[in-house]
Amino acid sequence: MIELLVVILIVGILTAIAVPSFLSQSKKADDACAKAMVKQMFTATKTFQTESGSYGGADIAGLSAIEQSITANSCGTATGVVISDPAAGAPAGTCPAGTSVSAASAQIGFCVGAQASGGTWMTMTEKNGRLYRTCEIPAGNTLPYGGCKGSGTTTGTW
Repeated sequence: MIELLVVILIVGILTAIAVPSFLSQSKKADDACAKAMVKQMFTATKTFQTESGSYGGADIAGLSAIEQSITANSCGTATGVVISDPAAGAPAGTCPAGTSVSAASAQIGFCVGAQASGGTWMTMTEKNGRLYRTCEIPAGNTLPYGGCKGSGTTTGTW
């Protein structure tokens, strides 16, 4: 009887350790979908630039014509996609508001982003030949969170 109680106790301890790690895996899976979308958008934007000679005028419709899997709601019903000019300074967090790259800064670079169904934004920004991979987690959470690395704030890297 004592052996049975010890076995039940051990199983309970292992379950208490394993369950939280399994729950965090769903967040990582949601974020992986957004990361894949951002990578496809990044590649399609580079293709757009090769074909047109500039990032200027790149938008979601143009990227979707290059890669048909680039659509909103592909990583869940609440996901979004955005392409825009990089912000002044080093980019961090979500892409700046906008749906296309303007001609004015078309040679500087671009920013593409996708939102996971859990609310995390994954972005890739190319600015002056340098690549930034940033993420912004939903308010009320702390890093590390899902596929977003960092500490303390809501903006990290991936």
